Amino acid sequence: MYQYLRTPIVAWIPRESRDLPAASFRTLVVRDVDRLDSTQQGNLVAMMCRLAADIQVVSTAKAPLFPLVERGAFLDRLYYQLNIVYLDLTDHAA
Repeated sequence: MYQYLRTPIVAWIPRESRDLPAASFRTLVVRDVDRLDSTQQGNLVAMMCRLAADIQVVSTAKAPLFPLVERGAFLDRLYYQLNIVYLDLTDHAA
């Protein structure tokens, strides 16, 4: 049997905490990744590099990230590390 999400899962909401949770998790869910400040982005990149084989990161954003990368407001390295599977859940029917 396949295990798609490893446990335990830890949710990290940037606006509620400046620090990353302790590395006692297998899946980190980052809500509102588009709201990370530059320090949080750098810390997340460093953690992902350090624990790359041991964790998976699932992130959500309320706005497209690439325009933030183009403006220099979001680290391109983090963008490309997170952007493995992109799901656009926007309702395009108007």
